Amino acid sequence: MTDQDIGKGIREHEEILRKTLGITTINKGPADTSIFDADPGKDSIAHGINAGYWGKTTLANKDIFTGADKSPGSRVRRLQALRRRLQAALAERPEEPGLTIFDTCTDGFIRTVPVLPRDPRNPEDIDTRAEDHTVDEVGYRLLAARNIARRIKVGMV
Repeated sequence: MTDQDIGKGIREHEEILRKTLGITTINKGPADTSIFDADPGKDSIAHGINAGYWGKTTLANKDIFTGADKSPGSRVRRLQALRRRLQAALAERPEEPGLTIFDTCTDGFIRTVPVLPRDPRNPEDIDTRAEDHTVDEVGYRLLAARNIARRIKVGMV
């Protein structure tokens, strides 16, 4: 798929969520910061996705993504958040937010995440030579959701 086709697909999926679930607001999602990089004379991947999403290139600079947290130590924080959510989901009456993975998630999560090897130099991390795209995606979303929840909680009276 082209960048613009991906943007159109995201828009279509969001419209389905709005209509079927009555969702009115969809927050920006985190994306690996490499999609914002542009080569000389060429637009970034994010620019193309935004153009497809908005249906016009004039709005292509209005990002539907936020940059993922890739600060030092963020991978370990992402993994800890994932482990906590999976553990919480096992509780009969969870007191913390959980994460449930459905058996239909075979191509990404179920195939790759359970078999990720630990980093031999840092057991809290995973070996980045392994296929880690899915765990990164989930981790980016978990950390971003935590930040959104904090902003909402601070704004409440």
